[in-house]
Amino acid sequence: MLLWNPEACLLMEFNPVEYWNTREHPNTSEDPGIGAVELETFPDLLKNSTRTLELGPGVGRLFPLYTGKDIYTLDLSKKYSERLRHQALLNNVKLTEFFANDPAAKFPFEDDYFDLAIAAHVLYHVPFKNIVHTIKELYRVSTRALAIVSNNPKWPVKSDDYPAHLWVFNHNYQEIFEELRVSKVTDLYPERFNKVYLLEKN
Repeated sequence: MLLWNPEACLLMEFNPVEYWNTREHPNTSEDPGIGAVELETFPDLLKNSTRTLELGPGVGRLFPLYTGKDIYTLDLSKKYSERLRHQALLNNVKLTEFFANDPAAKFPFEDDYFDLAIAAHVLYHVPFKNIVHTIKELYRVSTRALAIVSNNPKWPVKSDDYPAHLWVFNHNYQEIFEELRVSKVTDLYPERFNKVYLLEKN
C-alpha cells in the first residue's frame, strides 16, 4: 500500500519543510528495510569513519548498520525524531540530531567535519532549485560523501514543463558534480539502476 498520493502532490505547491513535517511516514512502507546496496557498501565505508553524517535519516532505517558509531543527522523534519532516537537506542548508536528550517540554509558544520556524509535515497526528493546547494554542502562538510540516487522516466526533469512540485525529481548528478568541481567521483555500481556515487577530496 502506498503511503503517499502522487496525484495529491500535483495539486499542492511543494514546500519541503512543510511536506516532511506533515507526512506520516518518510518511506513508501511503514516498516522499511535496508537495501542490498547499503548492506554491501556501508560496512567498508563506515569501518574507518569516526564521525558520520546522515542527511534525511527519517525513522532510522539504516541505523542497524551504524552500531557503535557516532552518527550526526540533519533533517528538515522533526516529526520522526522520537522514532529515530528509539532506533539509536536499539542499535547502540550515539546520535546527535540537527534540524534545518530552510532547504537553502548552510549546513551547521565546519568544512571537512565528517569522515563520511551519507545521503541514501534523499537527493531525488530535493527540488531543482535546492539540489546544487545540497550536494555542495554535503561535499563541503565531509572528506567523503556517499550519494545513493535513482532516476525514473516518470519523474520530472528540469527542462520539462511538467509541474516541478512533485516530491521526486530527476537530477543530472554528473553535471552537478562537474559544476561543483568534485575532485573524485566513483560510480560504485555502474550496472545498477540505483546509482551509488562516492565523492572524495584529493
